[in-house]
Amino acid sequence: MALKVRGGTFALLRGRPATRPIASLPPEPRPGRRFFVATVALVLVACALAAATSAFPIPGGRASASDGDTITVPDPNGNHQPSLEMDAVGNPVVSYRRDAIGSGLAVLHCGNPACTAGNSITTADPAIDVGYLTSLALDAAGNPVVSYIDRINVALKVLHCGNGNCTAGNTITSPDTGVEVYSPTSLVLDAAGNPIISYTDWSQPDDANLKVLHCGDPACAAGNVIASPDTTGNVGFGASLTLDTGGDPVVAYVDATNHDLKVLHCGDPNCSAGNSIAVADPVGGEDAFLVLDAAGNPVVSYYDGGNTNLKVLHCGNPNCSAGNTITSPDTTGAVGQYTSLTLDAAGNPVVSYHDVTNSDLKVLHCGNPSCSAGNAIASLDTANSSGWWPSIALDGGGNPVVSYSDPLVGLKVLRCADANCGAVAAATPTPAPGQDLVWGDDNCSGAADPVDSLLTLRHDAGLSTNTGDCPAMAQVVDVANASPHPWGDVDCGGDVNPIDSLKLLRFDGGLPIAPVAGCPDIGDEVQIN
Repeated sequence: MALKVRGGTFALLRGRPATRPIASLPPEPRPGRRFFVATVALVLVACALAAATSAFPIPGGRASASDGDTITVPDPNGNHQPSLEMDAVGNPVVSYRRDAIGSGLAVLHCGNPACTAGNSITTADPAIDVGYLTSLALDAAGNPVVSYIDRINVALKVLHCGNGNCTAGNTITSPDTGVEVYSPTSLVLDAAGNPIISYTDWSQPDDANLKVLHCGDPACAAGNVIASPDTTGNVGFGASLTLDTGGDPVVAYVDATNHDLKVLHCGDPNCSAGNSIAVADPVGGEDAFLVLDAAGNPVVSYYDGGNTNLKVLHCGNPNCSAGNTITSPDTTGAVGQYTSLTLDAAGNPVVSYHDVTNSDLKVLHCGNPSCSAGNAIASLDTANSSGWWPSIALDGGGNPVVSYSDPLVGLKVLRCADANCGAVAAATPTPAPGQDLVWGDDNCSGAADPVDSLLTLRHDAGLSTNTGDCPAMAQVVDVANASPHPWGDVDCGGDVNPIDSLKLLRFDGGLPIAPVAGCPDIGDEVQIN
């Protein structure tokens, strides 16, 4: 038989059309490690501001990005949870909370793609203690729509701007009041331009619920419907939402009671019936961000707090009920907080996130749809305490643009000069032409054995795997006279899972394995073209 390594099999349909939910620090009533760090940092803002603006002049300030990349500081007073979208001409639009001068909910509309000139900053809601946990979308006219939290009045708020700079004609509504929201809001617009928002209601201690709001009009002034599709335990933290092609919400979030990453697929636009909830990763997942691939299958980036690694989930179907793959593309130190995700034109994930160990901004560009090989990782801002709450989008050339917070400096915007932000993609393991391989010998050791069974289980658990000179686990290969299959899928069932591990152990123990038509038998010699 002849094998040929095949490239990515997904094409970008639409990622999230208009939302960038950003993970939050725990709030004052429930302080935690992240909140303590942020509080200390914010106390230093006033002292650091003068030095910051001289070190990072506006415009054109740079930190430690690679050659050709630009980092600007369009607002030294912007320090909380930015959310970014690109306008019709490729200029960033960012919602965030301002501190000190002009505090409140602010909207930045950059005057050019690098935010170096002509910027407009408007404090759209100057009320006390508002503007937290923002999520931004642009309506059909290019006007910002923002969901955010009012902590004084304990309310979810929605801003709908009257123009692209939010300088006139704005409306602000409070579609859900009496709710304590301490986790990100996530907003998209339906086909009529009405907001749909996921968030967590933590009004009762130890009884957090996931909520989905579907507004009845573009301003959320009337006809709103609020559903609570998951109320079992403490659920809904870090919710990230998008819509499928039928307009039904798909939400990734954390079940804090069971430490699970869950994916909700609503049965209708209001999440009132026919909902499906899957436990996508029982190991857990914080700071989740969700988009859909071309087939409508969820792709989620998140932080595995237990193992302190960045993870990427690629579901095998729209409900994440089978065929899922989980990889850990960055495990160097504690990495992966505050993830934000989009897909490139080939359907490969591009993720911005916080390096906790070094307090840096990082960007991952995956080499395939499952992030199992050919990944490029760039450390882009290593100055001060950078990379908090990054929000990523791609420009017209496929190059990442990221807004994020540096607590000592302010709101920053990074614009990469290339698709990998200057990083070199890791080489994809590829057997030499004419090299004989053994089907089931996942690490090219010369025989299919229990080590290969262990590799299969590690891959299924989202842990790192070393396949030597063989293709990466789950990398799709073309098999002569058969349909394509992921490497490690020894029974050609469509994905790499514990059943493959069991069959490898049966083979090693000399027990019978039923043959599968069009699939090599475990132990068969195959050849790479």
